[in-house]
Amino acid sequence: SVAAPPRTPPCEQLLTAVVGRQRIILDNARFIARHMYDFFVADEPPVPSWRQTPPRDMEAIKTLEKAYFDSGYNIKAMLRALLTSDFFKSEDVRFAKVKNPAEIVAGTLRLVGDHREIKPGLWEIAQECTYMGMNLMDPPTVEGWHTGYEWIDSGTLVERVNFASEYLGQTDLPGVQSLVNHLMALGESLSPAQFVEGSIDLVGTLNLTEDTRQALVAHAQEGGDLRHGTEADRAEFTRRAGEMFQMIASTSEFQFG
Repeated sequence: SVAAPPRTPPCEQLLTAVVGRQRIILDNARFIARHMYDFFVADEPPVPSWRQTPPRDMEAIKTLEKAYFDSGYNIKAMLRALLTSDFFKSEDVRFAKVKNPAEIVAGTLRLVGDHREIKPGLWEIAQECTYMGMNLMDPPTVEGWHTGYEWIDSGTLVERVNFASEYLGQTDLPGVQSLVNHLMALGESLSPAQFVEGSIDLVGTLNLTEDTRQALVAHAQEGGDLRHGTEADRAEFTRRAGEMFQMIASTSEFQFG
């Protein structure tokens, strides 16, 4: 007869189960914390590499993990800790996330005020995400998409720039008209520098590099000061504003921030 394998003592079984459960809980805390940091703060590496790649900000992750355990595994407490933390408001992570295609498309439509009501064309607009590398209903794996700079290649970048520029240049759209009206409200006459600063603030309070900012000002200086006292002045002001919005939409700060 075959001898039965030796049985593991009950105390050892219990210890193994407790250690295994504790390991799962610790892994869960780290996994949830990194996902929250990635979504709300700054891009983390792709999920498959998390076992080999440490978090971007280990202290921030530990803060979220502590909130998780101190609250009895409460996600709301983790979110509260994140939103009230110093690392969430730090200049180091400002514009540290690359917008995904859905954010580019939805954010642009909200900004220009299009499709606020039901009308044809929304399906075609949703397809723009696919052209930028994000098929909304078909992620590459169960983990979802690899985010961050993996969204960007030569082809998808062109699609992103073209989409945002096309819509921000349509000065007949209600959102763009509102942006133009806000610019006009800044004064009866705007210098090129005032015009550029006002446009940047309205499009998204972007943290442009000095080189980018000076390039926009240099372009605006070619047309001189902007006025809107007459119908002709208003038409020219509107045209130049739409052109400036398009240029801002093509900057890396708009696309990545």
